[in-house]
Amino acid sequence: MKFINLALGMATLVFVSSVNAKIDSSNYEWMSKKEFKQEKRSAVKRAKRNVASTNEITDDLMSSDMKMFRALVIGESNADIRNKYMAHFKDKGVSACSDFTGIKNADEVDACIDYLDENYETFANDLKYFAALLVPLRSFKSFTYKMYPLVKREKITHSVVVTRVFDFASFMNVNLPTTEWKAGFSYVSEPHHGKIKRFSRSKDLQQYLKVFVYEDLLKAAKRIDELELNTKIVWDHKLLYGLASFSDEFKRYRYIGEAERLATLASLHMGMSWISKFNSFNVDGLMKVTKDISTLYGVDALFWQNVDGVTAQQVANVLNKKKYKKLYTILPDGSSTLDAAFKHQKEAIFLRIVAWEELKNRSADELDIVNSLISGAVETRTNRGAEKLEELVLGKTEIRSDITGETIVVDLPAFYANAPDDLKIMMPNAFADSKSKTHNEKKMLEKVIKAKDGKSYKTTYRNYYYGRAVGWNYSAFKYLFPEMKEGDDVAKYTRILNQSTGGLPVASLMNISMFYNR
Repeated sequence: MKFINLALGMATLVFVSSVNAKIDSSNYEWMSKKEFKQEKRSAVKRAKRNVASTNEITDDLMSSDMKMFRALVIGESNADIRNKYMAHFKDKGVSACSDFTGIKNADEVDACIDYLDENYETFANDLKYFAALLVPLRSFKSFTYKMYPLVKREKITHSVVVTRVFDFASFMNVNLPTTEWKAGFSYVSEPHHGKIKRFSRSKDLQQYLKVFVYEDLLKAAKRIDELELNTKIVWDHKLLYGLASFSDEFKRYRYIGEAERLATLASLHMGMSWISKFNSFNVDGLMKVTKDISTLYGVDALFWQNVDGVTAQQVANVLNKKKYKKLYTILPDGSSTLDAAFKHQKEAIFLRIVAWEELKNRSADELDIVNSLISGAVETRTNRGAEKLEELVLGKTEIRSDITGETIVVDLPAFYANAPDDLKIMMPNAFADSKSKTHNEKKMLEKVIKAKDGKSYKTTYRNYYYGRAVGWNYSAFKYLFPEMKEGDDVAKYTRILNQSTGGLPVASLMNISMFYNR
């Protein structure tokens, strides 16, 4: 179920196309175990070569390409500089947006993205880094408008999405009141240029994620992967806050180095892992089931409907309805897509570990965008977590509770290779209620309370243990937990994972299956 929750969070961001595409593990040059070990050693050596800098960062450390792009995005008040970079921009063969008064509308956002994509190979490293990350923004053009037919079908989903957009608009108006941010917000939230294809089905969303978002993230990942930042590049906060910001230069600039590049690349792979998981299972009915469950909480409920809390059992009953029989079932190409999902997750973990090896050994510098002094405060625990994450994605590994010392064996690769045909099998199948032989519970309880005056009073109160999940189908977890004996062990295994260092990827999955995180 974690697969669905992660992907549903992304569902508020995109639109659909009918173009065919395939997510496949052959689309990327993955890091081997041997290469991973070498990268860790290289990260330590690289970090020890970097001496803490004492100088302040200035524009002199930025390439002409980066200065030109900054002038393009936020404008340039100095006439001499503006004229210089206007000529530079013209030399690149680009005419749109070249007045250098800042990006003012969605057309100029488009022009800038196209410019970055088409001229990428000609740029200096600093602009290459930022260009690689900005190009995927085109996948989100008009996404709010394009999503409307899908979310309007169910009031609660529509309300949540619209509320989040309202919240961001308000936040932006207060904290980022610049022309550039307003142009960007217009780009992703409003319709632009003629008839725009929109989507109304959840499986259309899958197709869009696969065709456009995944492909753009993959391109970005390949570009970032090829880029090495042995010499740090400079980030200018004016690019976020506009021309009028940081007038005294205090905290305006920050360094970005190899550790930050690796962490960025890891994030791209994690995003592609989520998309791949979402494209592995049938999501027809996703919006309807969201509304059905929301009704249990009283949202969209009729005014005469009695709303009395929601138990794990009630949620399971909704998901087990006949109309949702195909929901969350694996798609024909789901196994190969899950293979790619795991490899992206594995790559992300490898990259994060290598980034950590460099960061913890790097000399502290307050001008770095990530200060290694802060990382040092959690070094011991993070080291243990990194070691366990490495073991976890390489095969069977023992996970230990930091609290009780209990251990379990986890095999995450085997779970991905043998994923259930229907994710609903991971839901609980036994609940604490009056019909349960092992966990008999009543919905309401009675209690006699003695007052100070000696009188006794009988009162009734809600039993909050009623309806909780107490049993699971063993077959759903046999590959993930090769030593598990029965479904009742799921709660114990989940507890140990939550108490462990480095067990988060599996703990997150199991917390969804427990239904206490519904």
